[in-house]
Amino acid sequence: MSFKQLTRRNYPFLLERLDSSHEFFGRLQQNEAIQHKIAYIKEHPTSRGKTDALLSALLDLPDLQDSVMDDVIQALRSSGQAHVANVFRRVSDKVPLSDEHYRLLQTKTAELCKYVDPENGLLEQLFSLEVISSSEVERIRFATGRNEMTRKLIDIFMKKSDDAFEMLVMALNEVGQTHVAYMLTGQGNVRPLSQKLRDELILNRVKLISSIYFNGLVSVLMSKRVFTDYDQQQVESRQTENEKIERTLDLIARKSQSAFYEFIAALVETHHEHVVIEMMGVEIAAKVVLICDIFASAICATNLEKELREVMQNGFESDETKVKEPNDALDECKTYFTGVEEGSIIVKFRCKNVEALQELHRSKTLDKLFTDTFCPPFAHKGLKSIRLQIQDGQFQQCAETLAALKMMTPEHREALLSSAKFLVDRTTVSDKLLDRLPLCGQRRKAIETAATHEEQVKTLLDIISRQPDTAFTHLLNALRDTEQEQSALIICAPLLDLREDDTLPQQPEATWQMAKVSMRHLISKCQSIDDETIRAVKTLQTSLSRMRQMCSATVDRPQRGEAVAEPQKVDSCQKSLEVTEVTANGAVTAKHPVSVSHSTQTSLKENRLTATENSK
Repeated sequence: MSFKQLTRRNYPFLLERLDSSHEFFGRLQQNEAIQHKIAYIKEHPTSRGKTDALLSALLDLPDLQDSVMDDVIQALRSSGQAHVANVFRRVSDKVPLSDEHYRLLQTKTAELCKYVDPENGLLEQLFSLEVISSSEVERIRFATGRNEMTRKLIDIFMKKSDDAFEMLVMALNEVGQTHVAYMLTGQGNVRPLSQKLRDELILNRVKLISSIYFNGLVSVLMSKRVFTDYDQQQVESRQTENEKIERTLDLIARKSQSAFYEFIAALVETHHEHVVIEMMGVEIAAKVVLICDIFASAICATNLEKELREVMQNGFESDETKVKEPNDALDECKTYFTGVEEGSIIVKFRCKNVEALQELHRSKTLDKLFTDTFCPPFAHKGLKSIRLQIQDGQFQQCAETLAALKMMTPEHREALLSSAKFLVDRTTVSDKLLDRLPLCGQRRKAIETAATHEEQVKTLLDIISRQPDTAFTHLLNALRDTEQEQSALIICAPLLDLREDDTLPQQPEATWQMAKVSMRHLISKCQSIDDETIRAVKTLQTSLSRMRQMCSATVDRPQRGEAVAEPQKVDSCQKSLEVTEVTANGAVTAKHPVSVSHSTQTSLKENRLTATENSK
């Protein structure tokens, strides 16, 4: 059969499996018959377009001589495509990628793009194994983003020989991407991160970035073998705290289920329990009690526990169909299965809706779901039913923990961070102040060792803003206890105005009372409020007013057919007020006129009366 006949006969195969690489075209340049067409062929933007143009050009040649076929075969061999050259002449024992492996890569492309990290040692390993060439490495790295790089990698491997598939699996295992190898082979115990948990990372991304304190986290992830040296470099090369956390979350999303749970453990270990609770809830442990028939021996029962523990772990981790019913029931309770402990069977959950899980347990529905799911395979060993024991005290304790470890509210975080520049000259970061704050040793050290006083104050506020919401009140208390009333007032001032805006949820009563007390203390103790403090308070109120106005526009958007009211301007209710000083005999003397909001005007009037009464 002639070269032209072989080309026509194998046209679909060649179009799909021939890789129009630089090496291939470089070697093909030696043939004078096709040489002048290569520049035109390479202008096509896609690999498939280049291959189609090449095959068309070959078929258009008036006479495909043996020399042309020899040069095409040689070009294929020199570019690592001897398995493709075999369609023209038997030159190698290598065979093209099998249909099974080809379809597997094709159908798994979307999933592989989520989990493969080409740069985390994989490309270097494949290059070292001589599976991909330097130009192929360059082609992959030229792509933008991990997903596109993975698509390029898959496209290259779909045109490789079948033994290259096995080398890919070996390389994935070698560089710690065993969960990806599992996706391709179904072998091993390391599964990729479930879609449900990936969704939690995505949905909570903004909250996580603003609430995780970076220092120390990577070291713990390294010690737990969640992060590689490459991961560490990727994260620590970012400029800002938030960028480092964002990159950390990107890397975690590509890792295994077990790596994710180690990440959760690392967050707890680095004092981020409130972050874990926001994402997955509070941990609840249930002891699994096996109800067996009287003929089951103690030895059989011990073996049964071990086997059942493995079945439960594998079933929930791989999200198999057989655990669909208990999974669905747990999803309704916003509850996640997190693992099974050895010894006796202890099932661990993390729950965000404690009342719903408690009802599921109290009604015996949870027992029935576990019995129906896991008992049938072990019925021949005497297992009749399963009961989950959870103490009522656990539910109560978990409900209290959920309430105590709420995330910092956006309003409190905004109040802390936006007041930083006004607090630098007014706040003393002393041991007495830090002693009154809920800080771990590492975070306290970060504040104490800041290069300048300004950095010290900013570090303090940043750390507090990433802690549970209760830390906001702790800071206000600490400032008052250390006689730094002006600093407390600057932080609280925006919240005073917010409370009178009905379009937003009211601030917690404790914060409101703290603000009023700080205001009264400041005016009663100080001979005068300095101009800078007044300007700082005013600036912060204006900034927060703009934010409120945008929220109000969203909340109060008129329904179809309603008349649209004229928007109320931020400064419409502001009036001129003279800042006063309280003299020793109780007289109130005007000093400097300044424009403040109506709510602040009312508060200051009340405070003058209080100050006058106190002086009497």
